Amino acid sequence: MKRELNIFLHALQYYTRFPVPFKVNFSERNLSKSLRYFPLIGALIGGIGSLVFYLSGLILPHIIGLLFAISAILLITGAMHEDGLSDFLDGFGGGNSKEDILRIMKESSIGVFGTIGLIITILTKISCLYLIPEDNLISALISANVSSRLWPIILVNTSTYAREGLSKASYTRKKTDRTTILIATITALAPLLYFKWHFSLLYLVLSIIFFFAYRGYLNRRLSGFTGDTLGALQLINELLFYITFLATFKSCGVLYI
Repeated sequence: MKRELNIFLHALQYYTRFPVPFKVNFSERNLSKSLRYFPLIGALIGGIGSLVFYLSGLILPHIIGLLFAISAILLITGAMHEDGLSDFLDGFGGGNSKEDILRIMKESSIGVFGTIGLIITILTKISCLYLIPEDNLISALISANVSSRLWPIILVNTSTYAREGLSKASYTRKKTDRTTILIATITALAPLLYFKWHFSLLYLVLSIIFFFAYRGYLNRRLSGFTGDTLGALQLINELLFYITFLATFKSCGVLYI
């Protein structure tokens, strides 16, 4: 129990800006295992964002509550995934060779592709959440933040790290153990049981198709993945969840069991 708590605190410390009140016995091995709690961290993040939305909605218009919720999520994560997406877009948009792409992604400044991509991404997220019926919004927000975090874990375990040498996310070069994969998969897929099968099945099918296309593209251009591409994968899959939710809701109505 103590060991699992330590692994969870690794995840909390690495994936959020929350101060950890206990001493964490840091090890790269535990940091690798902390991926098992990545979806659970997503539940925490989505839950806090939902709470901010609910409290804001008591006195403020719907759209302002959404902006506050998204801002809270960005503050909690330190915009880690958005940073990964912008670096991914700058690198692949401006680089031709593997070396160029990796060099551009490592630069601290944001370029045109990253800026435009972030604007489109945030506007798309706001638009999707605004269009989701208010009584469905909290469940969708939490579930999307949980389920979307499975795919970076799968990418780590089915591809190779593209950079040579060490990086601050060097643990992501290493495949995780089966227990970590199992815990993460169960946690990430559990929220889908709350929805009717046609939405859950469609989301899973689209996610799998996108995952293989994305991984294939990375392997062709980079011969592997980087930390930035993991962040981009999570964020894109989160948007895929919202878009699929809207499309299915429009076609079938109520999506809950």
